Amino acid sequence: MPPARTDAPLDAQQVQQATEDLISDRNRLNSEAQGTQNKAPASPAPKSANSATAAKKMPADPTAATATAQTAGTETK
Repeated sequence: MPPARTDAPLDAQQVQQATEDLISDRNRLNSEAQGTQNKAPASPAPKSANSATAAKKMPADPTAATATAQTAGTETK
């Protein structure tokens, strides 16, 4: 058996007030979110040519190139 509550539960008027507060907060947040959807997104920063070239030369996973080089020419059983 759990111990008795130390706080009294909310009465009907407190429940109604809490519900109204939650609804008004939800409506305010929804209107703010809809306002931000109408704005144009910021354009990404341009990438330098050197970083794009380096990205093409470097594998996404450096260990993948090593593993491929080590297993090249080996036969599978």
